Amino acid sequence: MHFLGLPDLYDPQGGNGIGDYCLMANSWGVDGTQRYPPILSAWSKIELGWIEPMTISAKGDYTLRQSWQHPEVYKIPLSYDSVTSIPNEYLLIENRQPGSFDVLLQLGGLAIWHIDENMYTSGNSLEGYPGQQGWPSNSQHYAVALLQADGRYDLERGINYGDFGDLYRFDYFFGVDFLFPSATSPTLGPNFPNTDSYGLGIASRTNHFISGITGSGPQMTFSVLLSSPCQPDEVHFELTLLTDGRGNEVSWTLSETYTNAIALSGDDYDIYSQYKDETCLPAKCYTFTIIDSGSDGLCCGYGTGGYSVRLNGLKVASGDKFGSKDETDLKCLAVPPSVAPTKAPTKPTMPPTNKPSKSPSFSPSGSPSIEPSFGPTGVCGRHGGLLEITLEGGEFVEGLSWDVTDIFGVVLLSDQVANSNGLYSIVECIPLDTCYTFAIHDALAIALGDSMPSNDEDRGLYSVKLDGEIIVSGSNFGVGQTTVFGDACLGDGDEICTAGGETTTPMSMFRLELENAQRKLSWKLLDDTSKQVILSAGPFGECNVNSQAICLPREACYEFTMLDEEGCCRNGSELFTVLFTQTIGTIQNYTGTVSDYASVFLGSCYDRNFS
Repeated sequence: MHFLGLPDLYDPQGGNGIGDYCLMANSWGVDGTQRYPPILSAWSKIELGWIEPMTISAKGDYTLRQSWQHPEVYKIPLSYDSVTSIPNEYLLIENRQPGSFDVLLQLGGLAIWHIDENMYTSGNSLEGYPGQQGWPSNSQHYAVALLQADGRYDLERGINYGDFGDLYRFDYFFGVDFLFPSATSPTLGPNFPNTDSYGLGIASRTNHFISGITGSGPQMTFSVLLSSPCQPDEVHFELTLLTDGRGNEVSWTLSETYTNAIALSGDDYDIYSQYKDETCLPAKCYTFTIIDSGSDGLCCGYGTGGYSVRLNGLKVASGDKFGSKDETDLKCLAVPPSVAPTKAPTKPTMPPTNKPSKSPSFSPSGSPSIEPSFGPTGVCGRHGGLLEITLEGGEFVEGLSWDVTDIFGVVLLSDQVANSNGLYSIVECIPLDTCYTFAIHDALAIALGDSMPSNDEDRGLYSVKLDGEIIVSGSNFGVGQTTVFGDACLGDGDEICTAGGETTTPMSMFRLELENAQRKLSWKLLDDTSKQVILSAGPFGECNVNSQAICLPREACYEFTMLDEEGCCRNGSELFTVLFTQTIGTIQNYTGTVSDYASVFLGSCYDRNFS
């Protein structure tokens, strides 16, 4: 394709460019046979004039069909050329699904590209990623960069050519269905990737929100809010209300979930009128309630009406036929502040309004479409939760620290508390569908207040909350205290792991990691006694992570086998790692070389080992 004018999009110096997501980065294809070279990236197609991107210039919901069949790409400008006023830095969004020459794509989803035309002459030779000195303001980034949903920046780091965590989609276990500005992303990577611009070495927050990305499929939808007027510790609230022939019967409130304090409200509406209310609210948990005193909702006895509520552009509640009352617990859908500790809460920059104007913001429509809600979803994602760690009062001594790790011992959050009195707080989004361990440590064994045993008022206190609910709190913990929490922590007696009253062994996660694997591999998990296959996968090509979750009987032994069907890896260049959670806090972790056949015994096998 060079003779048509396309540049190379691989990285000749250290990274892998955009890997398996473009012919100009990997012409050999996912399986290395050249039979399935990847299709061109959205940017390459635009550069050749094959497609014209659709520019998103307003907030709303958008739909994309799979790109290997349909020439559809959306464009979101980030910055403009000062002379031509043409966007020279922007996001491109396409729906990449397995099919055609992309048939070996591991899992489909939205590919979100960050394009910086200022870097055109450097191409994809200057890789940049979190942790690199001065990044992202060091002008080290690809001209055509794939914003990888899992936040691992494996392409830039040269770890792989693509894996199942790169594309955006909703799924129960590991999907990421949103992309936010900096300081509001979950701990998949500290605030990266995001929608910020970084052209010419100037990192700038755009306040663009992309959310509500649906499950992977031939047609995917997502929501966009451009240039939110709110601060990082605020949430943009938008209510659209269309009244029927009895508008005076309708009222609504937005209240703080845990205090019931009214943040916003409205009532006494005209008939057959449309209203819109927008404002910025503090980062709190909210409940939206709409009431019809006539008990006939907004449809359809006296006309067709309805309502919808959006937070940061994402529809979180809507309806029309709700009788006398419709209530949605929005949970903690506000944007969390930066992970940096704060001494005191900040005031909102925009005071909330008491009720919307009675004057319609635009002319009523005869038959507007009020789409049904697809369930409460917030900026933490459909399966994200707001984690808050607070230390207050007492005397914080040097040596006090804490950390949050996942079930595999990977540290997601941590901090060393400096000498301080007052309030210390960190708030961050975390995925709910896994198991975490919170640990607080005191190297001097003084803890929060142990040095002041006579005065309870002076004692310090720490607390950990998830979506406003206290997970653990305390002060006297000696050298340390550990607490396990999360939806995937399957403890003894947990209903999800109990069948017929018999307690089973909890297995919060089973995970397989492969390094540099590029051939057809298969694996099985068998009961070692009966040799019955419990789980299996493959054959698959290059695969970085393959994950399953299952409850297994206690006091049983399991055999994990890895098979290289092509016998390609006898040189020992490829490694696999198996992680198995037998009980909470106990992890079996094996790393071995991929050969023609490898076997690992997991669970209560005692004297069994590699065969």
